[in-house]
This record gives sequence, structure tokens and C-alpha cells, in this order.
Amino acid sequence: MEDLITKNDQPEKDIKKEELPKKQDIGLLLACMLLGAVSNILFYKEIPGISYPIFVLCFYAVFLWRQRHNFTYNLSFGWLLSVPVIMLSFTYFIYSNEVFWILNLMGIPILIIAQTVLLSKANRYKWFQGKFVEDILYGMFYRTLSYISKPFGMLKGLIVKKGNSGKYNTLNKVLIGLLISLPLVLIVVMLLTSADQVFGNLFGNIPQYLENINFFEFLIRICLILLVSTVTFSYIWSFIPPKTGVTTDAAQEKGAPARIWDTVIVITVLVSINLIYVVFTSIQFAYLFGGGVPDGFTYSEYARRGFFELILVTLINLVILLCNINLKKDGGNALNLTTKVLNSLLVACTAIMLISAHYRMSMYEEAYGYTYLRLLTHAFMAFIFVLLIIALVKVWSEKAALLKAYIITALVAYVLINYMNIDMIIAKNNIHRYEITNKIDAYYLTQLSYDVVPIIVPLLNDQNKEISLQAENGLYLKKEQLKNSRSWQSFNISKYRAEKILSEYDLKSRPGSYIR
Repeated sequence: MEDLITKNDQPEKDIKKEELPKKQDIGLLLACMLLGAVSNILFYKEIPGISYPIFVLCFYAVFLWRQRHNFTYNLSFGWLLSVPVIMLSFTYFIYSNEVFWILNLMGIPILIIAQTVLLSKANRYKWFQGKFVEDILYGMFYRTLSYISKPFGMLKGLIVKKGNSGKYNTLNKVLIGLLISLPLVLIVVMLLTSADQVFGNLFGNIPQYLENINFFEFLIRICLILLVSTVTFSYIWSFIPPKTGVTTDAAQEKGAPARIWDTVIVITVLVSINLIYVVFTSIQFAYLFGGGVPDGFTYSEYARRGFFELILVTLINLVILLCNINLKKDGGNALNLTTKVLNSLLVACTAIMLISAHYRMSMYEEAYGYTYLRLLTHAFMAFIFVLLIIALVKVWSEKAALLKAYIITALVAYVLINYMNIDMIIAKNNIHRYEITNKIDAYYLTQLSYDVVPIIVPLLNDQNKEISLQAENGLYLKKEQLKNSRSWQSFNISKYRAEKILSEYDLKSRPGSYIR
């Protein structure tokens, strides 16, 4: 009978033991709660500045600590993603460009999800496969929400565990008694305060202290801390135990598109298109690059026409090229070589179109000035040019991993454009154009980020009073805005430098016209 009781009781004890949270799980819970509190200190009613990279590094610390035994430390794409993530997070500390401020706010979490999925080997697809987007979306929605209730279950398990012993059972009862007595104590104190003056002098200041506390704001802060804590806990917990990725070379081949384009048809299409492009490129050399002008056009008018059409044709050519590479059937050595030559000619013609488009946009900027859209268009053209070169390598080397190279190129390009300081380039080029043409929209320059303040401050002393008036009005607004951003969480080098420079000037808001 004793053996039977022992046997029956043992499984129950084992089950309860398994259900109880482990020390490292409790550690993760505490770390996530601390991370929630840190996020509240860093971001509540504060504009992200140095706080953003601090939070990213704190999240990495918690994630790497919990997964430390499950990682393979080698040079892989997953680990290399740390470079763009950290560099982009530090843009909140270094620059003040609002466009990239918003883009990075969305982009950095996506990169972090991609990286943590890869490091934990929880991906179903390789990072250079199109279907890897599914892994990112799975991490974004399922992993962050699937274990939201887990922390509360762990706390309940701890209470149940402690409740099994006498002293902890007594402690629980004391805590329950305190919770019940709290409202009663408050009511009694209020009544006795009004009944006795001495007692009132002793406790009467309590309501004053309570009035100074914004309970609604306090409640919001607690809710935000709980939200961040449970979401980060759920996300990190979803990788425990780590799930081995099922990506294999066979899976990669299975995901490859079927080759359905006939080689002869492809060659026919390429010959037809390339003939048109050869004629077009010859015209570019004759007129645009050669300096000749068709009848009825000035040189600048001819150069500024057709820019967006060229960009559209360039994108169409890139799509045609990628489809040829991925969808064309094998047609034998002679036909394959012909296709490669024609694809190379298509790349060459497209590159000339990009150069033509770049030249036309440069002429447009000389006539009308430099803006975000125009500068970003130049960057986009350079990006397309690099994609074309990579595609050309793929044309002649079947083993080249096209999508892998495109993803890495896109990441590098995005990080570079964040650190190019486009606002500064716009301001410098517009001021240089002003020195040549005596035309500038000074007020537009003041609408750029705080990075440009050192460049446009000299316009305050410009001989043209209307230009100096525009500059003063814009810089006055910037100076006023900087007064509202003094917390350490929002500290930003760009803003600090601008505030230091503008403090030396007595700026006022003055009425005046604006030149466009």
C-alpha cells in the first residue's frame, strides 16, 4: 500500500515541479519588467534621442543573456545585422532629420526581428528568400502576442508554491489583510482628522500629498510598463526552446520560380528592345552629352524634359532583366550566349539612361534648387545602378546569389543615406547656387532639420534684406522649438549644436514676404 501511495504521489510531484518557473525564467521576467520600466523612463512624453540607442542596447542585453546557451558565435548574416541596427539607432542621437526619424522608427524593429529570428535559428526560410518575410511577420505578430499571459501564470505559480509552506501561507494572509484594510484605514484617518485638531495636524497633510500625485498619469505609466514588459517577455520566450530552422538547399530549390520563358522568344524581345535603346542612347550622345540642341528647345529645357519617363523605363528594364535571369529556359550554349550578350547590352543601355536621367535632374536642380525629393532621386538612381551591375554579374555567373546581394546592398545603401546628412547637402548646394544665380528660398532651408543651422546662420547678415528676414523668421521658430526639448532622454547632438549657435543671436519674429 505504501509503495502504491508513493508511486501515485511521485508523478504529481514531478508535474508540479515541472510547472514551477525556473530561476532563469524568473530572471527573464524580472529583466523584462526592468526593461519596461527603462522604456517608460526613456520614452514617456519624451522625443527619442540618445534614449533610442540606449533602449536598443538594453533589449539586446536581455535577449542575448537569455539565449546565451543557444547561440553559435560565428560570422553570419544574423550577427552582421547588428551593424545596421546599432548605426540606425544612433541616428536619433546624431541627426535630426524627420524623414529618416519616421522611417527608422519602423525599420529598426523589423531588422531586430529579422536578426533575433536568425540568431535563434527559428526561421523557416533563408534570409535571402522572398518567403523570409513570413518569418518576420510571424515574429512581429505571433511571437509578440502568443505568450502575453505567461508572466501572470508564472507569478501565480510562485504564489502557489509559496502557499504550500506554512510561513508563506501566513505571509499571503497578511498581504490579503493589508489590501482589505487599506481603504478602511484611509476612511478612518479622514474621519479622525476632522474630529481632532492634533491628529489632524499630524495626518492632515496626507491629502495634500495625494493631490500632488497625478493618479491618471501614474496609471498610464503602469499600463505602459506592463505592455512593454509582457510584449518583450512574450517575444523572447517564444524562442525557448530554440526551434531549429528547416531551411535546406532542397527547400531553397523548391522555392525557386519555374523557368517558363522560351529562349527564342526572349531573344526576339531583347533584340527589339535593344534596337530602340541603341537609337535612344545615340541621341543622348549627340544632343545631351554632346551639347547640341534640337530645334525649338533651349539646352536647359531639353535637358530637363523626360526625367521621370527615363526612371520608369529604367525600372521596366530592370524587371525584364530579372525575369530573363530567373524565368528563361535553358536553350543550349549558342542561344544562352546570345541571351547573355543581349542582356548585357540591355544593362549598358539602361546605365546610359540612368546617367542621362542624373544629368537631367542636375540641370533641373541648377534651375530650380535642391530639395529632398531631388536629392533622394539621385540616391535612388545610384542604387538602381548598383543593382544593374549585380544583375550583370548574375547574367554571366549562374552561381551568383542575386537576392542575397540585393538585400545586403539595400541595407548598406539605407544606412549610408542615413549618414549622408542630406539636409546639409541640400543647404550647401542651395547656398552655392545662390552665390552663382542670386536665387534662394532661405525660408525653405530653415524648414530642414537642425543639422543645417550652422550653414544657414550666415544668411542672417546677408546684404539682401529679404533673404536675411526669411532666415531670421525661420531660425527664430527653431530656437523656440529647442526650448521645449531639454530632457536628457531627448538629447541629440544636432539639436545641441543648433541651440548653442542660436543662443548667440537675438532672433525675433519679423513680418515679411517670402521668395520662392
